[in-house]
Amino acid sequence: MKNKFHVYLSGVAFVTLLAACGNDVAVTAASESASSSLSSSVVVTSSGSSAEAGSSASEDLLDLIDQNSSSSLSEDGNSSSNVSSLSSGVPISSSSMEMGLSSMVQESSSSVAVVLSNFQVLTTLNTIELPSLSEDGIHIVQTKSDGSLGVLQVSWAGSSSWIASENTLYYAYLTATETYSATLFQANSSWTIQSNESVPLGTPASNYKEFIASNNEGIFWVDYGTVSASGSGRGGTGTGSSDTSLKGRILFQSWDGGAIDTLTSEMSSYRARLEASEGYLAWVEYASEATVGKIALMNLNSGTITYPVTSAHHQDRPSVDGDWLVWEEYPNSTDAVIRAYQISTQTILNLSSSTGFRTNPYVSGSKVVWEDQRTGNGDLWYYDFNSAEGETILVSGEGHSAGVRFLGNRIVWVESSATSMGLLTATWQ
Repeated sequence: MKNKFHVYLSGVAFVTLLAACGNDVAVTAASESASSSLSSSVVVTSSGSSAEAGSSASEDLLDLIDQNSSSSLSEDGNSSSNVSSLSSGVPISSSSMEMGLSSMVQESSSSVAVVLSNFQVLTTLNTIELPSLSEDGIHIVQTKSDGSLGVLQVSWAGSSSWIASENTLYYAYLTATETYSATLFQANSSWTIQSNESVPLGTPASNYKEFIASNNEGIFWVDYGTVSASGSGRGGTGTGSSDTSLKGRILFQSWDGGAIDTLTSEMSSYRARLEASEGYLAWVEYASEATVGKIALMNLNSGTITYPVTSAHHQDRPSVDGDWLVWEEYPNSTDAVIRAYQISTQTILNLSSSTGFRTNPYVSGSKVVWEDQRTGNGDLWYYDFNSAEGETILVSGEGHSAGVRFLGNRIVWVESSATSMGLLTATWQ
């Protein structure tokens, strides 16, 4: 039987997750965010071995993981470890691990146990981006060694390859469901939607497009019409549309390449950051360039559009799944909070405290995870609608944890150390 290291948390405890033997390995958030060169051949799997010997980036990431240790934390907070060296040859002593545990785990009499296991470093990266997850693996936008932009496709086993990697690629947006995945990218004067179904989508390619979302029925995007040399889209990338009346209509097309439907008939508002579930589509809407964004929610069955919260504050980065819609909101110029809306009851919940910056919330099932910088670093916090515990730290430390997404019981994020950056996965327990 595998021994799992259970981290006992209170709602405000600062925690670094450490785990045990086999695939239940140890990880700590590292120091300041820094880039490293990306090589799709450098892959670290659960075996802890690097496919390319001498890679400083992968070795640095392996410093975050003890592949061959066995650790446990008793209910009184005392740790015991049977620690051997990493398979990469980097030794970790039992005493140093215990010192790390004692400084990073705080006991609380009202605490609950949270476990992540099966930690893996899938590949090194060179920039923090939001990944998209499907049953086939992970897609993430990266810069290639020749300076061109590409989309890196990483399998759950750690193998990787480039897609949508033309040298003229200007930007890319990603989306995925359990079965499907797609990339919206600009190359030359073409705005193309490329899916894993090899079906042409989003035609005509001459229409300027931004943002993309999907569910099992198909894909959604913001379309600005025919491109000219003047004007710009609300997202601020690429050249814009000569037809200013369009501004940001939302279009939909099924995965099999069926007819394109226009979902938003009102053409005076800008729309951005689409996110979809099986029953709903959410986005950020701007009445004009000078206004703050507000969250909009469309019922895909009825076509009805609602605005859950009337607020003078900017709202951004929605995520929707099941009965829940979440987003980040800015009460002032320095703080951002995470809010939630229960669709069936029309109830608003404030998930995070009012001090500190938070971004990239993501909801799946009953869990919401976001990047949180209230301590000065990028930590991962979460909230479970089925629990009375409130907001709780998931991964914490001196470094930067960002770009968190999860699919089923798999959670994926970008972890950075002083010299490298990697794509990490773990399993919810």
